[in-house]
Amino acid sequence: MKRLLGLLIPAFVVTGAAAGDPVAEIDYWTQGYDGRELAAPMDRCLQPTIPEISRTNRDIKKVVASFTRWNECYQRVVKDLDPSRHPVTHVPSAVLNEMNDDQYQAAARHMDEVYARAVRAIGARADPVVQRFTQWRTRTEAFVTQAEIEREVDLKYYLYRRGH
Repeated sequence: MKRLLGLLIPAFVVTGAAAGDPVAEIDYWTQGYDGRELAAPMDRCLQPTIPEISRTNRDIKKVVASFTRWNECYQRVVKDLDPSRHPVTHVPSAVLNEMNDDQYQAAARHMDEVYARAVRAIGARADPVVQRFTQWRTRTEAFVTQAEIEREVDLKYYLYRRGH
């Protein structure tokens, strides 16, 4: 429900509070729009469970699967922002049609800033997750490497003892 309201609030501001007032609508899209809902889809990305270290193949697979699900969701959020599309296209066409060139340029600059903030906000939420996963992977790989070395030493010792 909160997500739905978050998506409807910008529409309400323009269609409700400023309906019929082109100046208020243009002001909203050139100055007032904050794009808060652009980063909201990250809320749907379930945080992965990442322990300090994993010591079994089963645990490793669970962590990788959890991180992969989160990463796929994160990638969809980033893709939905569609950086190849000019952010000013987010402005309703009826409002764009009311703008003069200066207003259009102001809206384009404002929307570029709004999208840049959204991208930074999404990145700021993703960075700690990626960092935790990277640390987990480093510790887990070190553990696995050490366990493999110990297994190899144990096997060589066992074979040595059997030969004598």
